[in-house]
Amino acid sequence: MKINRKTAAAAAFSALLALYGATAAAAEPAATPSEEPTEQERTPAEETTPTAEPSPTGTAEPSAPADDDGSDDHSTADAHHGHENHDDGDRKTYGWEPSEYDTCPASLHDEYTVTGPDGKRYDSWHPTSAVDPATGKKCTFGHEHGDDPRTSDIYEWAVKKTGDKATGIPFSYANEVSAVAAEEHGSVPHRHEDHYGHKFVVRNNVKQVRADRAGYARDASGKPIECDYLMKVHQGSHSKDALSNNAHELFYAVRCSDGTEMAVTTLTPFGQPNEYIRNCTDEKVQTSGSDLPGANTGARRIPDEKCVNANVLNGPKTSDVWGLYELWESDTTIADPSGKTIARFDPWFGVRNPSRFASGGEAKPVSQLFDSDKTVGWPWSTMSGALDQKDPSSPFNGAQRDVYVQNSTVDNSGGSEFIYTDAYGKNSSSSEFTGSIRQYVSTTSNTSLPELERRAFGFNTDYGAPGTGVHAPN
Repeated sequence: MKINRKTAAAAAFSALLALYGATAAAAEPAATPSEEPTEQERTPAEETTPTAEPSPTGTAEPSAPADDDGSDDHSTADAHHGHENHDDGDRKTYGWEPSEYDTCPASLHDEYTVTGPDGKRYDSWHPTSAVDPATGKKCTFGHEHGDDPRTSDIYEWAVKKTGDKATGIPFSYANEVSAVAAEEHGSVPHRHEDHYGHKFVVRNNVKQVRADRAGYARDASGKPIECDYLMKVHQGSHSKDALSNNAHELFYAVRCSDGTEMAVTTLTPFGQPNEYIRNCTDEKVQTSGSDLPGANTGARRIPDEKCVNANVLNGPKTSDVWGLYELWESDTTIADPSGKTIARFDPWFGVRNPSRFASGGEAKPVSQLFDSDKTVGWPWSTMSGALDQKDPSSPFNGAQRDVYVQNSTVDNSGGSEFIYTDAYGKNSSSSEFTGSIRQYVSTTSNTSLPELERRAFGFNTDYGAPGTGVHAPN
Protein backbone atom coordinates (compact mmCIF):
# COMPACT_ATOMS: atom_id res chain seq x y z
CA MET A 1 0.00 0.00 0.00
CA LYS A 2 1.33 3.41 -0.88
CA ILE A 3 0.98 6.31 1.49
CA ASN A 4 2.88 9.46 0.64
CA ARG A 5 4.32 10.67 3.93
CA LYS A 6 6.54 13.27 2.25
CA THR A 7 9.63 13.98 4.35
CA ALA A 8 8.44 11.63 7.12
CA ALA A 9 8.12 8.50 4.98
CA ALA A 10 11.17 6.77 6.40
CA ALA A 11 10.19 7.36 10.01
CA ALA A 12 6.60 6.27 9.49
CA PHE A 13 7.31 3.07 7.62
CA SER A 14 10.10 2.14 10.01
CA ALA A 15 7.52 2.25 12.77
CA LEU A 16 5.10 0.11 10.76
CA LEU A 17 7.73 -2.48 9.97
CA ALA A 18 8.93 -2.58 13.55
CA LEU A 19 5.47 -3.68 14.64
CA TYR A 20 5.99 -6.95 12.78
CA GLY A 21 9.54 -7.48 13.93
CA ALA A 22 11.11 -6.39 10.67
CA THR A 23 14.67 -5.17 10.66
CA ALA A 24 14.46 -1.50 9.86
CA ALA A 25 15.83 1.86 10.81
CA ALA A 26 14.49 3.25 14.06
CA ALA A 27 11.86 5.97 13.99
CA GLU A 28 14.50 8.34 15.34
CA PRO A 29 17.54 9.28 13.27
CA ALA A 30 20.87 7.62 13.85
CA ALA A 31 23.05 9.77 16.06
CA THR A 32 26.58 9.64 17.29
CA PRO A 33 26.99 6.88 19.91
CA SER A 34 26.93 9.32 22.81
CA GLU A 35 23.67 10.84 21.58
CA GLU A 36 21.85 7.81 20.17
CA PRO A 37 18.33 7.63 21.67
CA THR A 38 17.90 4.48 23.72
CA GLU A 39 15.24 1.90 22.92
CA GLN A 40 13.31 3.06 25.98
CA GLU A 41 13.35 6.59 24.61
CA ARG A 42 12.16 5.37 21.21
CA THR A 43 9.09 3.84 22.83
CA PRO A 44 8.58 5.76 26.09
CA ALA A 45 6.99 3.94 28.99
CA GLU A 46 4.35 6.63 29.17
CA GLU A 47 2.30 5.02 26.38
CA THR A 48 -1.02 5.07 28.17
CA THR A 49 -4.34 3.34 27.88
CA PRO A 50 -7.63 4.24 29.52
CA THR A 51 -7.70 3.56 33.24
CA ALA A 52 -10.09 0.93 34.46
CA GLU A 53 -12.99 2.44 36.34
CA PRO A 54 -12.57 6.01 37.59
CA SER A 55 -15.66 7.43 39.16
CA PRO A 56 -17.45 10.22 37.28
CA THR A 57 -16.17 13.58 38.50
CA GLY A 58 -16.21 17.17 37.38
CA THR A 59 -12.48 16.98 36.80
CA ALA A 60 -12.68 14.41 34.06
CA GLU A 61 -12.83 15.40 30.39
CA PRO A 62 -15.82 16.67 28.38
CA SER A 63 -17.24 15.34 25.20
CA ALA A 64 -19.18 16.39 22.13
CA PRO A 65 -22.74 16.52 20.85
CA ALA A 66 -23.69 13.13 19.49
CA ASP A 67 -26.38 11.81 17.24
CA ASP A 68 -28.11 8.76 18.65
CA ASP A 69 -26.99 6.57 15.76
CA GLY A 70 -23.36 7.62 16.07
CA SER A 71 -23.29 9.28 12.70
CA ASP A 72 -21.27 12.43 12.08
CA ASP A 73 -22.84 12.96 8.73
CA HIS A 74 -25.48 15.60 8.14
CA SER A 75 -26.78 17.65 5.30
CA THR A 76 -25.01 20.95 4.79
CA ALA A 77 -27.82 22.74 6.58
CA ASP A 78 -27.87 20.91 9.87
CA ALA A 79 -24.18 20.09 9.94
CA HIS A 80 -22.99 23.65 9.80
CA HIS A 81 -25.77 26.06 10.60
CA GLY A 82 -28.12 24.57 13.18
CA HIS A 83 -27.41 23.84 16.83
CA GLU A 84 -29.46 23.02 19.85
CA ASN A 85 -29.27 24.38 23.39
CA HIS A 86 -26.44 26.86 23.65
CA ASP A 87 -27.79 29.24 26.27
CA ASP A 88 -25.28 29.89 29.05
CA GLY A 89 -25.21 27.03 31.53
CA ASP A 90 -26.89 24.49 29.28
CA ARG A 91 -25.17 21.20 28.78
CA LYS A 92 -23.64 20.85 25.33
CA THR A 93 -24.67 17.38 24.27
CA TYR A 94 -27.23 15.61 22.14
CA GLY A 95 -27.09 12.63 24.47
CA TRP A 96 -25.87 9.05 24.15
CA GLU A 97 -28.19 6.08 24.22
CA PRO A 98 -26.91 2.53 24.65
CA SER A 99 -27.20 0.19 21.69
CA GLU A 100 -28.27 -3.43 21.95
CA TYR A 101 -24.61 -4.27 22.65
CA ASP A 102 -24.06 -1.80 25.51
CA THR A 103 -24.86 -2.48 29.17
CA CYS A 104 -24.24 0.88 30.88
CA PRO A 105 -27.27 3.17 31.23
CA ALA A 106 -27.34 6.61 29.63
CA SER A 107 -27.69 8.15 33.10
CA LEU A 108 -24.25 6.84 34.08
CA HIS A 109 -22.68 8.09 30.85
CA ASP A 110 -24.22 11.51 31.49
CA GLU A 111 -22.30 11.86 34.76
CA TYR A 112 -18.97 12.28 32.97
CA THR A 113 -19.02 16.03 32.43
CA VAL A 114 -16.77 19.05 32.92
CA THR A 115 -17.13 22.80 32.69
CA GLY A 116 -15.65 24.39 29.59
CA PRO A 117 -13.88 27.76 29.29
CA ASP A 118 -17.27 29.35 28.58
CA GLY A 119 -18.81 28.08 31.82
CA LYS A 120 -21.06 25.59 30.02
CA ARG A 121 -21.19 21.89 30.80
CA TYR A 122 -19.84 19.39 28.29
CA ASP A 123 -19.58 15.62 28.18
CA SER A 124 -16.26 14.22 29.38
CA TRP A 125 -13.70 11.51 28.84
CA HIS A 126 -14.83 8.25 30.38
CA PRO A 127 -13.50 4.69 30.57
CA THR A 128 -14.83 1.92 28.37
CA SER A 129 -16.52 0.35 31.39
CA ALA A 130 -17.73 1.35 34.82
CA VAL A 131 -19.67 -0.05 37.75
CA ASP A 132 -23.38 0.60 37.43
CA PRO A 133 -24.43 1.93 40.85
CA ALA A 134 -27.92 0.57 40.30
CA THR A 135 -26.68 -3.02 40.05
CA GLY A 136 -23.18 -2.95 41.51
CA LYS A 137 -21.97 -4.76 38.40
CA LYS A 138 -19.54 -3.83 35.67
CA CYS A 139 -21.12 -2.41 32.53
CA THR A 140 -19.75 -1.22 29.17
CA PHE A 141 -20.32 1.95 27.13
CA GLY A 142 -19.38 0.44 23.77
CA HIS A 143 -16.99 3.23 22.75
CA GLU A 144 -13.76 4.84 23.93
CA HIS A 145 -12.02 8.20 23.90
CA GLY A 146 -8.37 7.20 23.91
CA ASP A 147 -5.92 7.94 26.68
CA ASP A 148 -7.13 9.16 30.06
CA PRO A 149 -6.04 12.82 29.84
CA ARG A 150 -5.42 12.90 33.58
CA THR A 151 -2.35 10.72 32.98
CA SER A 152 -0.74 13.67 31.20
CA ASP A 153 2.00 15.50 33.10
CA ILE A 154 0.50 18.78 31.85
CA TYR A 155 -3.19 18.07 32.34
CA GLU A 156 -3.96 20.59 35.10
CA TRP A 157 -1.65 23.18 33.51
CA ALA A 158 -3.37 22.79 30.13
CA VAL A 159 -6.85 23.10 31.62
CA LYS A 160 -5.92 26.37 33.34
CA LYS A 161 -4.53 27.81 30.11
CA THR A 162 -7.84 27.32 28.30
CA GLY A 163 -9.78 29.60 30.64
CA ASP A 164 -10.49 30.42 34.27
CA LYS A 165 -13.86 28.66 34.30
CA ALA A 166 -12.62 25.39 32.85
CA THR A 167 -12.50 22.23 34.96
CA GLY A 168 -11.52 19.95 32.09
CA ILE A 169 -10.88 19.79 28.36
CA PRO A 170 -14.30 19.75 26.71
CA PHE A 171 -15.40 17.80 23.70
CA SER A 172 -16.92 20.04 21.02
CA TYR A 173 -16.01 23.34 22.63
CA ALA A 174 -14.90 24.72 19.25
CA ASN A 175 -18.09 23.32 17.72
CA GLU A 176 -20.15 25.23 20.28
CA VAL A 177 -18.17 28.43 19.72
CA SER A 178 -18.77 28.10 15.98
CA ALA A 179 -22.51 27.88 16.68
CA VAL A 180 -22.44 31.00 18.85
CA ALA A 181 -20.53 32.88 16.16
CA ALA A 182 -22.88 31.68 13.43
CA GLU A 183 -25.83 33.13 15.32
CA GLU A 184 -24.01 36.37 16.17
CA HIS A 185 -22.23 37.07 12.88
CA GLY A 186 -23.75 34.66 10.37
CA SER A 187 -20.44 34.38 8.54
CA VAL A 188 -18.70 31.56 10.45
CA PRO A 189 -19.81 28.06 9.40
CA HIS A 190 -21.14 26.04 12.30
CA ARG A 191 -19.51 22.63 12.62
CA HIS A 192 -21.22 19.80 14.49
CA GLU A 193 -19.35 16.60 15.37
CA ASP A 194 -20.60 13.54 17.19
CA HIS A 195 -19.62 12.25 20.62
CA TYR A 196 -17.86 9.07 19.56
CA GLY A 197 -15.03 10.58 17.53
CA HIS A 198 -13.30 12.53 20.32
CA LYS A 199 -9.96 10.85 21.06
CA PHE A 200 -7.27 11.88 23.55
CA VAL A 201 -3.56 11.28 23.04
CA VAL A 202 -1.07 11.57 25.90
CA ARG A 203 2.70 11.51 25.38
CA ASN A 204 4.97 12.40 28.29
CA ASN A 205 8.71 13.11 28.26
CA VAL A 206 9.27 12.94 24.51
CA LYS A 207 12.83 13.87 23.56
CA GLN A 208 13.08 15.99 20.43
CA VAL A 209 15.24 14.42 17.72
CA ARG A 210 16.91 16.23 14.84
CA ALA A 211 15.71 15.44 11.33
CA ASP A 212 19.30 15.47 10.05
CA ARG A 213 19.97 12.36 12.15
CA ALA A 214 22.55 14.15 14.27
CA GLY A 215 21.06 13.30 17.66
CA TYR A 216 18.77 15.24 19.95
CA ALA A 217 17.72 18.84 19.56
CA ARG A 218 19.19 20.69 22.53
CA ASP A 219 18.38 23.77 24.56
CA ALA A 220 20.72 26.68 25.29
CA SER A 221 22.40 24.73 28.09
CA GLY A 222 23.09 21.76 25.83
CA LYS A 223 20.49 19.45 27.36
CA PRO A 224 18.15 17.41 25.12
CA ILE A 225 14.77 19.11 24.81
CA GLU A 226 11.86 17.10 26.21
CA CYS A 227 8.19 17.84 25.56
CA ASP A 228 4.91 16.70 27.08
CA TYR A 229 1.97 16.45 24.67
CA LEU A 230 -1.75 16.41 25.44
CA MET A 231 -3.97 16.27 22.37
CA LYS A 232 -7.62 15.64 21.61
CA VAL A 233 -8.72 15.16 18.03
CA HIS A 234 -12.14 14.39 16.63
CA GLN A 235 -11.44 11.54 14.23
CA GLY A 236 -14.55 9.72 13.12
CA SER A 237 -13.59 6.59 11.20
CA HIS A 238 -17.07 5.04 11.37
CA SER A 239 -19.16 7.40 9.22
CA LYS A 240 -19.04 9.37 5.98
CA ASP A 241 -18.47 12.71 7.73
CA ALA A 242 -14.74 12.93 6.94
CA LEU A 243 -15.33 12.07 3.29
CA SER A 244 -16.57 15.62 2.73
CA ASN A 245 -15.94 17.66 5.90
CA ASN A 246 -12.35 18.75 6.36
CA ALA A 247 -12.50 20.69 9.66
CA HIS A 248 -12.27 18.63 12.83
CA GLU A 249 -11.82 19.77 16.41
CA LEU A 250 -8.24 19.59 17.66
CA PHE A 251 -6.98 20.53 21.10
CA TYR A 252 -3.19 20.72 21.11
CA ALA A 253 -1.20 21.38 24.27
CA VAL A 254 2.57 21.06 24.54
CA ARG A 255 5.09 22.11 27.17
CA CYS A 256 8.80 21.67 26.51
CA SER A 257 11.90 21.97 28.67
CA ASP A 258 13.24 24.86 26.55
CA GLY A 259 10.23 27.05 27.43
CA THR A 260 8.15 26.30 24.32
CA GLU A 261 4.49 26.12 25.34
CA MET A 262 1.06 26.33 23.75
CA ALA A 263 -2.52 25.31 24.43
CA VAL A 264 -4.69 25.82 21.36
CA THR A 265 -8.22 24.73 20.38
CA THR A 266 -9.35 24.99 16.77
CA LEU A 267 -11.51 23.43 14.11
CA THR A 268 -8.41 22.36 12.21
CA PRO A 269 -8.46 21.67 8.46
CA PHE A 270 -7.25 18.25 7.38
CA GLY A 271 -7.07 19.12 3.69
CA GLN A 272 -9.82 20.51 1.49
CA PRO A 273 -13.58 20.06 1.95
CA ASN A 274 -15.48 17.86 -0.50
CA GLU A 275 -12.51 15.65 -1.23
CA TYR A 276 -10.23 13.10 0.39
CA ILE A 277 -7.07 11.37 -0.76
CA ARG A 278 -7.29 7.70 -1.72
CA ASN A 279 -4.72 6.17 0.61
CA CYS A 280 -3.38 3.56 -1.81
CA THR A 281 -2.78 5.78 -4.85
CA ASP A 282 -2.60 9.37 -3.51
CA GLU A 283 -5.36 10.33 -5.96
CA LYS A 284 -7.94 12.92 -4.92
CA VAL A 285 -11.53 11.69 -4.72
CA GLN A 286 -14.17 14.38 -5.16
CA THR A 287 -17.28 14.42 -2.94
CA SER A 288 -19.91 17.03 -2.05
CA GLY A 289 -22.12 18.38 0.73
CA SER A 290 -19.76 20.49 2.85
CA ASP A 291 -19.65 24.28 3.03
CA LEU A 292 -16.67 24.39 5.39
CA PRO A 293 -13.77 26.75 4.58
CA GLY A 294 -11.15 25.63 2.09
CA ALA A 295 -7.58 25.00 3.18
CA ASN A 296 -4.20 24.39 1.61
CA THR A 297 -2.79 22.39 4.51
CA GLY A 298 -3.29 18.91 5.87
CA ALA A 299 -4.85 15.82 4.33
CA ARG A 300 -7.28 12.98 5.00
CA ARG A 301 -5.89 9.76 3.51
CA ILE A 302 -8.78 7.32 3.52
CA PRO A 303 -9.15 3.80 2.06
CA ASP A 304 -11.84 3.38 -0.57
CA GLU A 305 -13.20 0.64 -2.81
CA LYS A 306 -10.22 0.79 -5.14
CA CYS A 307 -7.87 0.21 -2.20
CA VAL A 308 -10.08 -2.57 -0.86
CA ASN A 309 -10.10 -4.38 -4.20
CA ALA A 310 -6.34 -4.05 -4.59
CA ASN A 311 -5.19 -4.77 -1.04
CA VAL A 312 -7.93 -6.71 0.76
CA LEU A 313 -10.03 -8.66 -1.77
CA ASN A 314 -7.01 -9.94 -3.65
CA GLY A 315 -7.57 -13.68 -3.68
CA PRO A 316 -5.24 -16.30 -2.20
CA LYS A 317 -2.55 -13.80 -1.25
CA THR A 318 -2.74 -12.63 2.37
CA SER A 319 -4.80 -9.46 2.66
CA ASP A 320 -2.62 -6.43 3.35
CA VAL A 321 -3.10 -5.52 7.02
CA TRP A 322 -2.23 -1.94 6.09
CA GLY A 323 -4.64 -1.89 3.17
CA LEU A 324 -7.24 -0.10 5.28
CA TYR A 325 -4.85 2.26 7.08
CA GLU A 326 -6.26 5.77 7.48
CA LEU A 327 -4.04 8.79 8.13
CA TRP A 328 -5.11 12.34 8.94
CA GLU A 329 -2.41 15.00 8.61
CA SER A 330 -2.74 18.43 10.22
CA ASP A 331 -0.63 21.58 9.84
CA THR A 332 -2.07 24.46 11.84
CA THR A 333 -0.82 28.02 12.30
CA ILE A 334 -1.95 30.71 14.71
CA ALA A 335 -1.30 34.38 13.92
CA ASP A 336 -1.36 37.39 16.21
CA PRO A 337 -3.61 40.40 15.44
CA SER A 338 -0.91 41.89 13.19
CA GLY A 339 -0.94 38.78 11.01
CA LYS A 340 2.41 37.44 12.20
CA THR A 341 2.47 33.65 12.63
CA ILE A 342 3.32 32.98 16.27
CA ALA A 343 2.61 29.24 16.49
CA ARG A 344 2.60 26.19 14.25
CA PHE A 345 1.93 22.55 15.05
CA ASP A 346 1.42 19.53 12.81
CA PRO A 347 0.49 16.20 14.45
CA TRP A 348 -0.78 13.32 12.32
CA PHE A 349 -3.30 10.72 13.49
CA GLY A 350 -3.56 7.17 12.15
CA VAL A 351 -6.28 4.51 12.40
CA ARG A 352 -5.30 0.92 11.63
CA ASN A 353 -8.76 -0.64 11.83
CA PRO A 354 -11.43 1.83 10.69
CA SER A 355 -14.95 0.39 10.67
CA ARG A 356 -15.83 1.95 7.32
CA PHE A 357 -14.25 2.43 3.93
CA ALA A 358 -15.24 4.96 1.32
CA SER A 359 -17.32 4.41 -1.77
CA GLY A 360 -17.17 7.81 -3.41
CA GLY A 361 -18.85 10.04 -0.86
CA GLU A 362 -20.61 7.20 0.95
CA ALA A 363 -19.37 4.93 3.73
CA LYS A 364 -19.55 1.13 3.71
CA PRO A 365 -18.82 -1.21 6.66
CA VAL A 366 -15.48 -3.00 6.55
CA SER A 367 -16.90 -5.96 8.49
CA GLN A 368 -19.20 -6.75 5.55
CA LEU A 369 -16.21 -7.39 3.28
CA PHE A 370 -15.53 -10.83 4.74
CA ASP A 371 -15.08 -13.50 2.07
CA SER A 372 -13.54 -16.83 3.05
CA ASP A 373 -11.77 -17.03 -0.31
CA LYS A 374 -10.60 -13.42 -0.63
CA THR A 375 -10.09 -11.98 2.85
CA VAL A 376 -7.09 -13.94 4.03
CA GLY A 377 -4.92 -13.59 7.13
CA TRP A 378 -5.17 -11.49 10.26
CA PRO A 379 -7.48 -9.89 11.35
CA TRP A 380 -9.89 -11.58 8.93
CA SER A 381 -8.86 -14.93 10.41
CA THR A 382 -10.59 -13.93 13.66
CA MET A 383 -13.92 -13.80 11.81
CA SER A 384 -16.11 -16.67 10.63
CA GLY A 385 -18.42 -14.56 8.49
CA ALA A 386 -19.58 -11.06 7.66
CA LEU A 387 -20.63 -9.02 10.69
CA ASP A 388 -22.82 -6.04 11.40
CA GLN A 389 -20.67 -2.89 11.61
CA LYS A 390 -21.68 -2.42 15.26
CA ASP A 391 -20.99 -6.00 16.35
CA PRO A 392 -18.38 -6.06 19.17
CA SER A 393 -16.98 -9.25 17.60
CA SER A 394 -15.72 -7.27 14.63
CA PRO A 395 -11.99 -6.45 14.76
CA PHE A 396 -12.78 -3.25 12.86
CA ASN A 397 -13.82 -0.75 15.53
CA GLY A 398 -11.49 2.22 14.96
CA ALA A 399 -9.71 1.70 18.29
CA GLN A 400 -6.23 0.82 17.02
CA ARG A 401 -4.68 4.24 16.60
CA ASP A 402 -1.26 5.86 16.39
CA VAL A 403 0.13 9.38 16.37
CA TYR A 404 3.02 11.25 14.75
CA VAL A 405 4.51 14.40 16.28
CA GLN A 406 7.05 16.77 14.78
CA ASN A 407 6.98 20.57 14.94
CA SER A 408 5.76 22.79 17.77
CA THR A 409 7.12 26.09 16.54
CA VAL A 410 6.71 29.29 18.55
CA ASP A 411 7.75 32.80 17.44
CA ASN A 412 6.21 35.05 20.07
CA SER A 413 9.03 36.84 21.89
CA GLY A 414 7.72 40.16 23.16
CA GLY A 415 4.14 39.25 22.29
CA SER A 416 1.09 38.49 24.39
CA GLU A 417 0.70 34.98 25.78
CA PHE A 418 -3.06 35.03 25.22
CA ILE A 419 -4.88 35.93 22.02
CA TYR A 420 -8.43 35.27 20.85
CA THR A 421 -9.42 33.67 17.56
CA ASP A 422 -12.59 32.34 15.99
CA ALA A 423 -13.33 28.62 16.11
CA TYR A 424 -11.15 28.02 13.05
CA GLY A 425 -8.10 29.70 14.58
CA LYS A 426 -8.50 32.80 12.41
CA ASN A 427 -9.39 36.50 12.88
CA SER A 428 -7.06 37.04 15.84
CA SER A 429 -7.76 39.74 18.39
CA SER A 430 -6.05 40.94 21.55
CA SER A 431 -9.40 40.98 23.33
CA GLU A 432 -12.25 38.53 23.71
CA PHE A 433 -15.18 38.75 21.29
CA THR A 434 -18.44 36.86 20.82
CA GLY A 435 -17.62 33.51 19.25
CA SER A 436 -13.95 33.56 20.25
CA ILE A 437 -11.59 31.03 21.82
CA ARG A 438 -8.69 31.98 24.08
CA GLN A 439 -5.41 30.59 22.74
CA TYR A 440 -2.21 30.37 24.78
CA VAL A 441 1.24 30.70 23.19
CA SER A 442 4.38 31.22 25.30
CA THR A 443 6.24 34.52 24.84
CA THR A 444 9.31 32.69 23.56
CA SER A 445 10.88 31.71 20.24
CA ASN A 446 12.33 28.39 19.12
CA THR A 447 12.69 29.26 15.45
CA SER A 448 16.46 28.71 15.64
CA LEU A 449 16.02 25.00 16.30
CA PRO A 450 16.94 22.57 13.52
CA GLU A 451 14.18 20.71 11.69
CA LEU A 452 12.83 17.93 13.91
CA GLU A 453 12.23 14.29 13.08
CA ARG A 454 8.61 13.21 12.81
CA ARG A 455 8.25 10.58 15.52
CA ALA A 456 5.64 7.84 15.45
CA PHE A 457 4.03 6.35 18.56
CA GLY A 458 1.25 3.92 19.39
CA PHE A 459 1.62 1.13 16.86
CA ASN A 460 0.90 -1.43 19.58
CA THR A 461 -1.99 0.55 21.06
CA ASP A 462 -5.51 -0.86 21.03
CA TYR A 463 -8.08 1.12 23.00
CA GLY A 464 -10.83 -1.39 22.20
CA ALA A 465 -9.31 -4.82 22.68
CA PRO A 466 -11.59 -7.86 23.06
CA GLY A 467 -13.42 -7.71 26.36
CA THR A 468 -13.78 -3.93 26.43
CA GLY A 469 -17.13 -4.00 24.64
CA VAL A 470 -15.94 -1.36 22.16
CA HIS A 471 -17.63 -1.46 18.77
CA ALA A 472 -18.59 0.90 15.96
CA PRO A 473 -19.61 3.67 16.06
CA ASN A 474 -16.43 4.56 17.89
